[in-house]
Amino acid sequence: MLASGLRGRGGAGFPTGLKWDLTRKVQSDIKYVICNGDEGDPGAFMDGSVLEGDPHAVIEGMLIAARAMNATHGVSIYAPSTRWPWSGWRRRCARRA
Repeated sequence: MLASGLRGRGGAGFPTGLKWDLTRKVQSDIKYVICNGDEGDPGAFMDGSVLEGDPHAVIEGMLIAARAMNATHGVSIYAPSTRWPWSGWRRRCARRA
């Protein structure tokens, strides 16, 4: 992952491989992978479109990250005021499973 050059989607574009490597090295019985679909930035609706359009890719990405970091738990968060319907996301996951 370090060699891939993949960067985070946030404003800083932090290198994903470095983040995962640092997290993997932390000694802990419990580690979390968090899918932040909060859409906190004004006018930024890119997270909702990915979550709504391809929810299984998001879950798959969380599983890959969890494996790379030795994470034991995964959590998806969102703001109730976001424009995309969370219930629709859950229905699509169930229907496509």
